[in-house]
Amino acid sequence: MHSLCLITVLACLLPSAFGAGSSVDWCYHLPTCNDATWPTIRTEFCNGSRQSPIDIISTNIQADLGAFSFTGFDDNTTMSKIKNTGHTVKVDFKSGKLSVSGGALSTSYDTLQFHLHWGNLSSSPGSEHTVDGKRYPMELHIVNIKSTHNGSVTAAVEDSEGLAALGFFIEVDPGTTDQPESWRSLASHLTSITENGEYVNISGISMNDLISGVDTSSYYRYLGSLTTPNCNEAVIWTVFKDTVKVSQNLIDLFSTTVRIGDSTSELMVNVFRNVQPLNGREVAIDWCYHLPTCNDTTWPRIRTEFCNGSRQSPIDIISGSIQADLGAFAFTGFDDNTTMSKIKNTGHTVKVDFKSGKLSVSGGALSTSYDTLQFHLHWGNLSSSPGSEHTVDGKRYPMELHIVNIKSTHNGSVTAAVEDSEGLAALGFFIEVDPGTTDQPESWRRLASHLTSITENGQYVNISGISMNDLISGVDTSSYYRYLGSLTTPNCNEAVIWTVFKDTVKVSQNLIDLFSTTVRIGDSTSELMVNVFRGVQPLNGREVTPTTDPSSKATTTLATTSLTALALAALCSIFI
Repeated sequence: MHSLCLITVLACLLPSAFGAGSSVDWCYHLPTCNDATWPTIRTEFCNGSRQSPIDIISTNIQADLGAFSFTGFDDNTTMSKIKNTGHTVKVDFKSGKLSVSGGALSTSYDTLQFHLHWGNLSSSPGSEHTVDGKRYPMELHIVNIKSTHNGSVTAAVEDSEGLAALGFFIEVDPGTTDQPESWRSLASHLTSITENGEYVNISGISMNDLISGVDTSSYYRYLGSLTTPNCNEAVIWTVFKDTVKVSQNLIDLFSTTVRIGDSTSELMVNVFRNVQPLNGREVAIDWCYHLPTCNDTTWPRIRTEFCNGSRQSPIDIISGSIQADLGAFAFTGFDDNTTMSKIKNTGHTVKVDFKSGKLSVSGGALSTSYDTLQFHLHWGNLSSSPGSEHTVDGKRYPMELHIVNIKSTHNGSVTAAVEDSEGLAALGFFIEVDPGTTDQPESWRRLASHLTSITENGQYVNISGISMNDLISGVDTSSYYRYLGSLTTPNCNEAVIWTVFKDTVKVSQNLIDLFSTTVRIGDSTSELMVNVFRGVQPLNGREVTPTTDPSSKATTTLATTSLTALALAALCSIFI
């Protein structure tokens, strides 16, 4: 549950972008008929105090609002028709096929339609929301109605959160023509709906196809209004940070094909409302690490359910703790250099995703097998400020690599995994400097070579030719520390078996420096991504079990025992 403070903040901020009819027609940008005239033709709402769209200031009050759950978004049979409304291009969904929940929404919302806003070719961008004053080429709005209203828009617009709108910025992927396929398929229908009121049936595209590549866990949130008359202040807005990437010629098709009326009418261009005053509202956005007013000490206030829990991570590891032999790990696929799929700037770290089903981890006193999802990194700020999350006897290392694995029985469901006290298994590797070495080893040089392609939040590129074993070469994986903890980022779910290896990965200083001098937390105007680590958390009575020296004869083999049995055998070395 969110704190009362957060609820109060949200209640001050959410505008919308869906459309309800008016007794007087309206338009966008004609000399005598434009969005500046809407308050005079619909005075009840269009001159209200929580109007949308807005300019989002990316450094505003921050909060982690949790992950969304999308039902039916992967189904390519849910769309029914695409229509020229005279104001936009709208795609309706079949009733009851899609819904949205989670993401701090108070209830489930049924998905009705999506529509688009655009400008006029490349010279005039046309998103409705802007970020730090930047307007994107296009914006897609998915409109959802609170399920309890049973499809009644009349009831929904009288409810301050009756509608939930999801906004996705669309921008150009340079050098790409007519891509991706989903968008080419969508745009192919435009020539059939050139005139106001025309529509055709549409199928074969899923909603996920159109928003591919967007991290839907990273977004801005505020309370607002519809962005067309009647401008009802009934919308809880979610605007995603990541952008959808398409080609310029696809964007151009919208402003060169459809018209606002019949064959004699003008082309449909600049179909967006200008940004509206905040009027004291603030925007709840994602969390951060080390900004003056937004840092890891604020997480317990913005996500009280877990981030102030009793088994939080990371921790300071005391190397002289009671020892036990926890057994060797078995790594499947870690020697395969074709398993990585993409490397991405998430706005908080650099993350590498693996192809599904290619890697797994077992042994090491884990109770079952775990499938490997991704790895990411934590770092400080050049050589003067180390940035590992875990520390050992108070020592912080320059960097730390985390491999995230999900219990195989959860079949890839992170939602199920975070509700299981051992649903995730994280492997932590300290990274430190190999003195006198430059641009080594080769595997890390290849990894770091992609950083210049992902300088901005949301950017990603495909990656291959590196195995996981290449990156952790030289580490004795039979020697490690073990404890039960949490995710080290919000929501801070206490669902992680932590393994932190004693040996370190050795790389050159200049390779470490590349991370804090290349990637940024936002777009080109944002600050560099530095000090991306959470401070150590209280042990709260927990003890850490290190493995014994593998050469020691006085060990007890516990590789097949459960963690509960392990705790007893290790003389009450507790996993909470």
